[in-house]
Amino acid sequence: MFIKQLLILFFLAQVLFPQNYFPHKIRNKDNESTSEFNTMNWTVRHLLTGYRIYDFIKDSDGFMWIATNKGLIRYDGSSIEIFDEQNVKEIQGGIISELVISAYNNLIFFNGFDILRKDKKNKFNLLKTGNNNFLQLSSMKMDSAGTLWVGTLRNGLFKIVNNKIFKVTIKSKNDLQRITHLYFDNKNRLWISIAGKGLYLYNNEKIEVFPWNEKLPSKNIRAVFFDSENRLWAATNKGVVVIKNYDDNKNYTYKFISKEIIQSFAEDENRNIWMGSTQKGIFIFKDYRVIKFYSDVKLTDYSISKIGIYGKEIWIGTLKGGINLIRSSSISSIGENNGLDEDYVNSVFEDDDGSVLIGTRSGLYKLEKPLQANNVKKLNILKGQHIYAIAKTNNNELLFGTRYNGLFIIKNNFIKNYTVKDGLKSNFIRCLFVDDDNSIWIGTNAGGVSILKNGRINKLKTKTELTNDLISFIHKSRDGKYWIGTSGGGVNIIDINGNVNFYNKKNGLHGNIISSMAEEDNGSIWLGINGGGLALIKDSKIIPFTTENGLYTNTILNVLFDNRNDIWCSTPYGIFKVLRQSIDNYINGDAKEIKYRNFDESDGMISDKCTGASPQTASVTRKGVLLFSTMYGLVQVDPASLVEETHKVSIYIDRIIINNSKYNPEDVNTIGPNPERIEFSFGSIDFKNPSKVYYKYKLIDFDNNWIDLKGNKNIVYTHLPYGKYKLIITAYDKGNKKDLVSIEKGIVIIPYFWQTLIFRIFAFTVFVFLMIAITKYILKKKYKRKLQMIEAEHALENERMRISRDMHDEFGSSLSKINLLTEIAKQNISNKLKTNEIIKEISLSGRNLAESIDEIVWAVNPQNDRLDKMLYYLTSFFENHLALTDIQFKYEIPDEIPDEFISAEFRHNLFCVLKEGINNSLKHSGATLIRLIFEYDMPVLKVLLIDNGKGIDNSKISEFRNGIKNMTKRIDSLGGNLEISNDETGGVKIAIQLTLKMTRK
Repeated sequence: MFIKQLLILFFLAQVLFPQNYFPHKIRNKDNESTSEFNTMNWTVRHLLTGYRIYDFIKDSDGFMWIATNKGLIRYDGSSIEIFDEQNVKEIQGGIISELVISAYNNLIFFNGFDILRKDKKNKFNLLKTGNNNFLQLSSMKMDSAGTLWVGTLRNGLFKIVNNKIFKVTIKSKNDLQRITHLYFDNKNRLWISIAGKGLYLYNNEKIEVFPWNEKLPSKNIRAVFFDSENRLWAATNKGVVVIKNYDDNKNYTYKFISKEIIQSFAEDENRNIWMGSTQKGIFIFKDYRVIKFYSDVKLTDYSISKIGIYGKEIWIGTLKGGINLIRSSSISSIGENNGLDEDYVNSVFEDDDGSVLIGTRSGLYKLEKPLQANNVKKLNILKGQHIYAIAKTNNNELLFGTRYNGLFIIKNNFIKNYTVKDGLKSNFIRCLFVDDDNSIWIGTNAGGVSILKNGRINKLKTKTELTNDLISFIHKSRDGKYWIGTSGGGVNIIDINGNVNFYNKKNGLHGNIISSMAEEDNGSIWLGINGGGLALIKDSKIIPFTTENGLYTNTILNVLFDNRNDIWCSTPYGIFKVLRQSIDNYINGDAKEIKYRNFDESDGMISDKCTGASPQTASVTRKGVLLFSTMYGLVQVDPASLVEETHKVSIYIDRIIINNSKYNPEDVNTIGPNPERIEFSFGSIDFKNPSKVYYKYKLIDFDNNWIDLKGNKNIVYTHLPYGKYKLIITAYDKGNKKDLVSIEKGIVIIPYFWQTLIFRIFAFTVFVFLMIAITKYILKKKYKRKLQMIEAEHALENERMRISRDMHDEFGSSLSKINLLTEIAKQNISNKLKTNEIIKEISLSGRNLAESIDEIVWAVNPQNDRLDKMLYYLTSFFENHLALTDIQFKYEIPDEIPDEFISAEFRHNLFCVLKEGINNSLKHSGATLIRLIFEYDMPVLKVLLIDNGKGIDNSKISEFRNGIKNMTKRIDSLGGNLEISNDETGGVKIAIQLTLKMTRK
């Protein structure tokens, strides 16, 4: 029975771990162990070189969060954002470790002695402990229920529930306070590694120990991993063991697999287990063998701190060299690591046995089996020669065209060299062509075409000269014509009779630098033009393909056809493929642009800087392998093995900056009126090929067309008017002409209160009422103006009547008196004394008549309608009037007289009142002094007329009743006030007060 059990255990061990556990080893140039797993191709991208990586994790949005010695870093595939003590006050020092993603995509991590939490809005807060039990944090994990478990190096185990921290009781005879790591298995059970004591299962406050714990090569555990096959991988200080049925005390299977010191485990899509060592890089457990990982691009550091696998992405954290992102690729590269000491490749040529000769700047290399074995061998021939062209004659002579030393012909270890001394026009040979008669056509740089036949070199004879002597390729088409490309003169076509035709910019090409040529089975010719894209010559017609037609670039170095008749082109920016169907759709008018797929370093190319100047910088083998030369090695592509992967991209808006203030996008829905500047800072999460994703945006209800983004990922708008907007940002594949993903952000710009609908309704209502009021005002004003015109016409009519009346009264009476006195004088002519008295009376009447005429003229003259002129006239008139008497006249006028309008009526009435007053003084007062005083205090004019006579006897006031009545009436008509009283000095005082504003024009 015991023997039977041993046989069963032996059988299980053979199934799980066969005898061929370690692979057959081979040695590479670095004497590292490798295997056939390394024939796979890998791209390695270096990130954060120089940082010490402690941990990393992807959140549910797709961001990679990286814990480093210089802070917490967020990475989206193309850009990083650092959170450290410089911009986050809660972070103390730069060391971050132990990242955990909790509910709602919150990130929890160690920061020295503290535990911090970051929410989705990148806001940080410290999880308070209330004691010093967390001074030596060691490990942190979260279970499926959201409980956070924390291990410490001195104080055992804790758990955090709803931000409250609890000490966890562990019932055990052993001291289990020094916890180094925590792990959850596939059944959500917590495993605890204790320093120097191994690995334990914690279950309901109890510790369970399994028998295999005693078999561990060391009780100091460095890493534990539970794979998809329910195996436990334990890395110790003395090696790695794998335990099948690890939770079974009796039926477990234990196997020691490696002595390497492993720090981290991960499992890929093919169930291979990746193991990161502390000093020797990466090992892979594949097909029950441990394999050393090896790639053409070396890792930045071989001290691995963590391995994380997310789909096809393999993230390698290191202790000194940052992070290495590894992806598998179907493109293979051959470079310095494969034995290519001189990695600047200029020519490739497939020999009859299927091997490939590689010409470089300093010699020749040989690749035995493309894609099957990547290591090359350096040949002993043509050492130091810069090889541009390789060909083979019909009798198996190898031909080599060089940059500086002409043509070499090698057969049976015999070498013949042809230079300018032998008839070549230039020692710089760019291309070779062997004709059916075994003649060798030699294309030189600046020396045209020479033909070597029967040991003699002759210049190519044509009826007309070639368009240029810089020869780029020589090709004989199916119809027997020779196509000779040039670097500056287009392509020349020579027929059997030596006639030369050409295609260049003059007759349809988009450039004259023809770099390469390829011919289809149907005789159609494809030309690669450096700077002019592609040109298809079919039935003597040229069909151009440039970036305007959707081409990847206009700088074409070489053109190839694969076995599916798809076109491949090499460029200084990588290589690209155009499907035959896409070309046909464009030619037939079914598509406006062609589609392409480009490849560069992110796809596995050792360099995306392909070389040109020779038709053999690219070639296709008989098995359909495409070979492309680059500045740093040779690229091999098997079109049949290429897999079209879905390019998954996500877009996020990181922040919105409004007038230089930063906001979280989730917090911005409305924006205040008239923002001067709104900036949307966005990014994309793409770890595959971020350089191949293009972006466009459109602000709905503002932009009419989509706008392509160039440069940084910032969208800026200035002085947006108020309203509702929706910003759409789209990532698209420019080559395949399809959108990948879009994101939308809606915003509302609030109007000023006067721009709101309510205000508009209110303003419209006010406007209507205002228009009604204005209309009424205008009508009222118009009516008032009409009334004033009527009043003015009436006043004018009154003025005319007054003037007429005054003229009738003054002139009539005066003239009648003069006429009467004249008759009396005639009757008494003999009485001289009486005649003289009559003549004096006639003279006085004439003078009075003249004064009356002057008064009337002055009153009606519009030039006198000013206050100053009125005052000057009145004082002057009365001064002259009283000069003939014995009465002294004094007057006072203001020093400054404003330019006020005075109507004719006003002047006339005031004049008449003053004249009446002065005449009364002359007749009745017996005064020796009359004073006329004008005072003006805007808008009131005060006039005082004072004499020093005997005053007015109130008992005889009736004698002056009509005069006073007329004076009062005249002042009342002007809206003024008239007062007559005896002055304190004994004379008469006439006080007049008038408001001039009623008389302003």
